[in-house]
Amino acid sequence: AIGLWPSLQAFMRSRNLPTTLPAFADEKGDWDLSFYYTNFEISRVDFWRSEPYRELFKSLDQTGGFYSYRWGDGPIHLLAVTAL
Repeated sequence: AIGLWPSLQAFMRSRNLPTTLPAFADEKGDWDLSFYYTNFEISRVDFWRSEPYRELFKSLDQTGGFYSYRWGDGPIHLLAVTAL
């Protein structure tokens, strides 16, 4: 997840949102790189269609990390649901 955490933090700072995720933080307060390893998810579709999520996704997409570092859906989903 090279660059994913700093990219998420930059997005959060730009929206004046907290840049820490206490439930998934290491001793320094950074994301501890954990996420759920499953291909089964139950969620509300309206979250993924919401403006905050779409803005986050667009911001992450503009960094090129999906293609350069192969950021997967698991970490993105965990960070989005936890942060937003």
